[in-house]
Amino acid sequence: MDTELTVLLFPGQGAYRPGVLPALSEASPEAAAALEEVGAASGGLLDQLVAAEPGLSLAELARLHPDGLQLGIFAASVAMWAANQQDLRDDTVLMGHSGGENAAFTCAGGYSVADGTRVLLARNAALAGLNSGDGGMAALGLDAARTEALLRLADDPAVAVACRNAPGQTVVSGPDRALARVEALAGALEVPFTRLHAPFPFHSPRMARAVAAYRSGITGIPQRPLSRLVYSPLLARFVGDDDDLAVLLADQFVAPVELMAAVRSLHERGARHFVECGVGRATAGLAGQTVPSVRTSTWDTGPEPPRPAGETAESSPDKPEPSPRPAPAEPEPAEPAPAEPAPAEPEPADRSESAEPGDVLQTLRELYAESLEYPVEAFEAGADLEADLGIDSLKQTTLLTKVAERFGLSTDDEVNIADHPTLEAVAEAVRSRMTADEGEG
Repeated sequence: MDTELTVLLFPGQGAYRPGVLPALSEASPEAAAALEEVGAASGGLLDQLVAAEPGLSLAELARLHPDGLQLGIFAASVAMWAANQQDLRDDTVLMGHSGGENAAFTCAGGYSVADGTRVLLARNAALAGLNSGDGGMAALGLDAARTEALLRLADDPAVAVACRNAPGQTVVSGPDRALARVEALAGALEVPFTRLHAPFPFHSPRMARAVAAYRSGITGIPQRPLSRLVYSPLLARFVGDDDDLAVLLADQFVAPVELMAAVRSLHERGARHFVECGVGRATAGLAGQTVPSVRTSTWDTGPEPPRPAGETAESSPDKPEPSPRPAPAEPEPAEPAPAEPAPAEPEPADRSESAEPGDVLQTLRELYAESLEYPVEAFEAGADLEADLGIDSLKQTTLLTKVAERFGLSTDDEVNIADHPTLEAVAEAVRSRMTADEGEG
């Protein structure tokens, strides 16, 4: 293999944006053809998702159309692959994160697009046999060792490490009562904690009942020889044609995702560019946190990420190797140490005087830029904090706490990250909260 490898990352849970599928279809005939195949094999489920999307947030889709949303995540990755893969080098490596492994296998030729869709439907069917009312996942702003120490303090065997994503992010799974206990401990220790939009405790022993049903549902789906290199975080090696993909996918329900180890292993083999083949850039961002020297980018054709002033346009996407989209560098995740002193807060009595829309928004731009080490110019009007700027939900939660401290607002209310996708939305929430606080005063 050559030394300068590119790795395509296929994201899992949450990697979706309402409206992305029609946009992909309009932008590329290859993507449109792939989406047509997925739609035909899904028996109309994909059409139902697209029809339901207008006016709904990702969180609402996750609650109202969970099966369709899982299919949409898969379809977006397959469509982006179809639109961009023709000029890739032969040694490009494909790797899936969690549910994204099915998309990686499909795009590598292990399944046809129609059969990969059937694999996804079988996964949905296996999950339907579980009770989705109790259990889920949460991200902690800690490394794996400290997370495991915190779980020992929680003293509940039902909660387990689900994903070792990066040096500063570990995901845990378990029943709601156990996650609530972990959240309380995390709060006492000032550790960032974010519940994820996951209806099940994936990658934990509690998923064992779904393994047999999933494996049974996909055993008859024909597996084909791989035409591309695929690295499996579960196997910690490249996948071979003698590996049973049905077994790998089913075992993933209970096995933890070792993304951080996989990124480091591929870097040792020469990987220097990690590209998101899916909505957003969250998985590529985790790769950048794990090995800060690598380049990261995305094939997402959504709103163009803002470029720092004076930076040139990205290279043509027609180059043989995917070109990185200019984006702010991923900041190194903070260790759970005493928080950095916040910049001087305005006195509460003066808040109304500085609450003009432009003032609040500019203050937020400066606060976010300082905290993330981004240029202020990156926060252009309408930029999506996660999809465009790579700020994952864990970082957003931490930043909203800083926002509350800066403006002297209460932090008692639960904050839904999905309701604040842009800095403008955060500014509006700040102004509303300030007005409410003044009324109560």
